[in-house]
Amino acid sequence: FRDTRIILQDAFNASENYKDERDRIIYELIAIKNYTHEEVAVLMGLTRRQVSYKYKSVVDRIVDYLKKKGVTNLEELL
Repeated sequence: FRDTRIILQDAFNASENYKDERDRIIYELIAIKNYTHEEVAVLMGLTRRQVSYKYKSVVDRIVDYLKKKGVTNLEELL
């Protein structure tokens, strides 16, 4: 369990997974703090569609990061 947390924490903290600080904030608000895309859009002054696109892009980069680390599916982390 500890190794899983370390791998995920490294993926979440890797600057290569975010184009800018805005991407990091969007990811944290949605994935960690359970905000909706609509709530984040209002807070960030973006459209819901922009938030959805940016969030999906970050998730894709995190998944790619994990694949580079040898994690081919999430079940391997459980």
